[in-house]
Amino acid sequence: MELIVAPLLASAGVAAPTVSTIVTAANVIGGVATAASGVFSALGALSSIGSGAAAVAAGRQQQQLYNMQATQAEMQGRQAQLKARSDELKYRQQGIAALDRTLSTAATIAARAGAGSIDPFSGSAQALTTYAFGKGFGEFNLTQESAELVRQGGLISVGGADVQSDLYKMSGQQAAIAGYARGATSVFAGLQQLSQIGGPSSSGPSSLSSYPAANVPLPPVRPAGI
Repeated sequence: MELIVAPLLASAGVAAPTVSTIVTAANVIGGVATAASGVFSALGALSSIGSGAAAVAAGRQQQQLYNMQATQAEMQGRQAQLKARSDELKYRQQGIAALDRTLSTAATIAARAGAGSIDPFSGSAQALTTYAFGKGFGEFNLTQESAELVRQGGLISVGGADVQSDLYKMSGQQAAIAGYARGATSVFAGLQQLSQIGGPSSSGPSSLSSYPAANVPLPPVRPAGI
């Protein structure tokens, strides 16, 4: 190849390159290629590190969303408990009102019986009083049972809300842990890439002097026509 190139360069009036010039040019080209490869490797490493940071941030953001849902579930449970408490008090007030009406009815029966010279503790007057108390206590017991059912329902609502809140919090913790795991993996890969930048290349010799043919001297250049 050199026997063909050298005469052509001589005929064109260009001095033939020496071996050292060729080796230097090859080293320069190899250095540029290595630098470019290092730049791309650094960019890839930085991208991996950035992806790791983004994964951690995404995990924490998802955890915050789960925590917000947990707080919302707790608030709903407390609201359900307050409503249950309010309904319980209404039922108990209704029971007290039923007892008041019963006592008022019994007093009216006794007063009318006394006005008519009738014994209020015997006969029809006693029967009416017994009936009034039976109805009154029945209504009172019903309101108390309703109040207790409402109270128990409120407690169940609070318990369910607490369980739901705990599940949301656990999901948030798992999301954060997963984000940290993905982030650590990406950051470690990026740091590993950075540590390998500038190391020896495994693709082959880095300069022309590594080849035996590069050490063979070029033939002398003869002027054209001689």
